[in-house]
Amino acid sequence: MGEPRRLYWAARALVGSRTLLLFRLVPEATRESPIRAIGGVLATVPMELLVRLAENRGAPVSDYVRRMGERHRLLLACDADEQPVASGWLTLPRQRVSAIPWEWNTRVQVSPGQGFLWDFYTEPHARGQGLYRGILRRAVEFCADHGCDSLMIHCNEQNRASRRAILASGFRENASLLITRFGPLYAIKGPCGRQLVWSGRPARLDLLCTPAE
Repeated sequence: MGEPRRLYWAARALVGSRTLLLFRLVPEATRESPIRAIGGVLATVPMELLVRLAENRGAPVSDYVRRMGERHRLLLACDADEQPVASGWLTLPRQRVSAIPWEWNTRVQVSPGQGFLWDFYTEPHARGQGLYRGILRRAVEFCADHGCDSLMIHCNEQNRASRRAILASGFRENASLLITRFGPLYAIKGPCGRQLVWSGRPARLDLLCTPAE
């Protein structure tokens, strides 16, 4: 009985659906935001720090090394003892299209002139201190300094805390996206259409969502 049950749950993990909320930055809203920017935006990171961040997330160190090699930038906040307590990633391509890891083994295409924020994490003992909002604010300021105000971020529909922090940081909800998985094939449905993508292949959210005003 054990083997059929194991196969059943393994198969169920390959089929399902989830709803994501996509947000776009509203530049005028950020100017009115009282949130104080914290942390830094790093293009290079010591290996020992990458190892620690990856281990804290239970992720392969090679994934974090690859992110830096692909020129994604690390958003990082540390405590008074210089220990990392909150992090996230910013993709801000300058000349060529970039692809980032997204939900459920999918990827998202990010074009030059656009920015995308992804994979944020706050250590459990440091939650409830506004760190997420602070590093979001730092990312917004960094993008503005580099001539980019087309910035996007997403969260799971059920993650209310993340949604509140994103809205408070000057973003506006742009679309609700339904991802349905059938093994290695994903159907992504947005307000402007639907795409079918294979695992590991980048989706184009600009074809699924309403354009920024």
